[in-house]
Amino acid sequence: MKHKSHFPGQTIVEFALVIPVVLLLILGFFDLGRALINYSALTNAVREGTRSGIVMAYDEAAIKDKVLEYAFTLTGTSNPLTADQIVPSITSTDGFAESLQITATYCFVPVTPMIGTLIGSGCAGGGTGIELTATSIMQYEPGAR
Repeated sequence: MKHKSHFPGQTIVEFALVIPVVLLLILGFFDLGRALINYSALTNAVREGTRSGIVMAYDEAAIKDKVLEYAFTLTGTSNPLTADQIVPSITSTDGFAESLQITATYCFVPVTPMIGTLIGSGCAGGGTGIELTATSIMQYEPGAR
C-alpha cells in the first residue's frame, strides 16, 4: 500500500483560489433573482396603470401616479422609480382614442461586484446598472373616449 504524501497548506491555497469564484456565482444568482422580481413588479405596475388609464380615462399625471402606486416595491429603494421614467402615450384617429401605451424604464443596480463591468451597460440617466424596460398597450373600447 502506498503512503499518501501530505502537503501542509494545500487545502488553504485551494480554498483561497476557489472561494472568490463561488461567492461571485452565489451573489450573481441573488442579483438575478432581484432583477427578475424588479422586472416583474415593473411589468405588473405598467399593465395595471394601462388598465386603469383606459377604464377610468385618466390624464397623464394620474396614469403616472397609478403606475407608481402599483410599483411600490420600486419606489422605496435607494434608486427609486420616478414619474419621469414613465411615458404614457395615446394613439387616436379622428378625435377618438384607440389605444393607450405606457412605457416605464427602471435602472436596476446590482450589488454583486463586477457585474456592471461584465455586462457593460449603463442607464439612460447616466447611472451604472441594468436598464429594465416594460411596455403595455391596451385598446380603448370604440367611442369610449
